Amino acid sequence: AHEYSVLKNPRQLVWKTNVGTVELELSFEDQQSKTYTVSPLLSTLILHMAEVETSTPDDLASLVGLESSVVQKRMGFWVNQGVVEKIKSPVSGVQYRVVSKLSEDHAAVNTAMGADEAAESAVSADAQLAEEMAFYESYVIGMLNNFESLPPERIH
Repeated sequence: AHEYSVLKNPRQLVWKTNVGTVELELSFEDQQSKTYTVSPLLSTLILHMAEVETSTPDDLASLVGLESSVVQKRMGFWVNQGVVEKIKSPVSGVQYRVVSKLSEDHAAVNTAMGADEAAESAVSADAQLAEEMAFYESYVIGMLNNFESLPPERIH
């Protein structure tokens, strides 16, 4: 068993928390509920907003471990959906507050995650694949440099 673990490194499962979608059903005070399909980051932001009355981008950024500008961009989805209001505050600049009733013009809005969010997920998956391929490429190039006359049977 020890020899095998030396030849073949043990594998580990690494959980990718930013990949995938979450289906949320948000209920409002007027007994109206709406289902949203969003990224894990967007669900984390709106679920935190459900627990507090108002929140600043800096508070949300410290919660999720991102920069404030990224949080403001992501909160734009919830503002566009009419679920969150963006309030100008003289003390802290911008604050977000969850609405109690969904307005009529937002009731029929598409609830799927934004196109840029889906494209960003695809781009990050492509970047991860390219990073993994670069690892294998450097391994093969190193092997060919070290073993110049190595037959293909030994490589495989």
